[in-house]
Amino acid sequence: MDLQYYAVNKGLIKSIYDANNMKVTSTLKNIEENVRLTQSIRCYFPDENYNIHYEDRNFSFATNDITKISIQNLFKDFPGNNKGQLIGKNVTINSLYLNDDGMVYIDFSSNFVKEMNAGSGFESVILESITNTIGKYSGVDKVYITIDNKPYSSGHIVKAKGEYFKVTCE
Repeated sequence: MDLQYYAVNKGLIKSIYDANNMKVTSTLKNIEENVRLTQSIRCYFPDENYNIHYEDRNFSFATNDITKISIQNLFKDFPGNNKGQLIGKNVTINSLYLNDDGMVYIDFSSNFVKEMNAGSGFESVILESITNTIGKYSGVDKVYITIDNKPYSSGHIVKAKGEYFKVTCE
């Protein structure tokens, strides 16, 4: 049995998990206003020679922040260091979630490929960088990338429905 208790305008305040004669209770100790959770996220990015590098960056969340927007901003934030953006400035993430099947699903806006404007080799390392960043952060080894809810297709790379990208980093 799993019970969760919520308070209006506060969120989850208590959870109780009870199974096989074992009970685990988690209770909110105190409420702190305007406090952000900062985590380190390993961001993968390609260089001009098609090599993939990474940089550990601090990633900050507040209660009710929308993860897809935070990740979208992270993918656009590689200023002035020859590391290239992972997505174009006008690209949006339509949806981003970790599914029960152990895969992360990320859906980009229709301008993703056009704004990438890359040949097949560089497109591959951009997709690998996105996959590694999202997969490593989420603790999964498969990332399903779609464009406007359709399987990824760019002319260079075409994925079938349900065909995912594999995380390649350690």
